[in-house]
Amino acid sequence: MRMDKRKKITEKKLERCLIRKKRIAVFVLVFSFYLGLTIVDSACSEMTRSPGALTLQLMRIDEDHLSMSFLSREVTINTSLILSEVSRMKDSASEAVSVLTRMAAGRDDDRQSQSNYNTPDRELPFPSKIL
Repeated sequence: MRMDKRKKITEKKLERCLIRKKRIAVFVLVFSFYLGLTIVDSACSEMTRSPGALTLQLMRIDEDHLSMSFLSREVTINTSLILSEVSRMKDSASEAVSVLTRMAAGRDDDRQSQSNYNTPDRELPFPSKIL
């Protein structure tokens, strides 16, 4: 009886191993098929100078504009606008950090202020929110 259980267990392991190998084979076949399609698509799009249908492609139009195409859709991106937004966000973040630093530096750091943490009249550095 024990031999039958061992046989069943080994048969299940072999079956699982075979299923795993089949899944890997199907994945490799599908991946290689898609890879071949993208290579052919990029070669055709380079020859015809049209946007690619399957792959992500970027082309610089001039100093401030990029052309991006993906799945037969083409978009023109203004890089100067993106850079100005990033610099604006950087400036506002640095301003917020400096305000928070000034607020934190304005607090008293001696023992008396630490003992007064439980008093309700104490001023908080951040506005409190009620949920």
